[in-house]
Amino acid sequence: SSAASDVYKRQVLRSDVEARQASAMNIFSDIKAMYPQMIIVDPKDVLCDTVYCYSGNEEYPFYVDDDHLNDRASVRLGLEYAKIHPNLLF
Repeated sequence: SSAASDVYKRQVLRSDVEARQASAMNIFSDIKAMYPQMIIVDPKDVLCDTVYCYSGNEEYPFYVDDDHLNDRASVRLGLEYAKIHPNLLF
């Protein structure tokens, strides 16, 4: 594999990502309790497996910076997320 594709495939422990996002997810859960019809779209459902979250694949990076998906990854996320959560397609 090329050095560029290795950069794209960097991984972070899912547990670290979950710990970093815990306060935000708690807020979302509180809001969902008030508005049960709210759908929480969690990118970890697509960008992570049970152990790691990935910053890209063999073809391209997913992020433009430490926290924001690029356009290509956003489209991929939407398509993949719809496969596992078809309730989002009204």
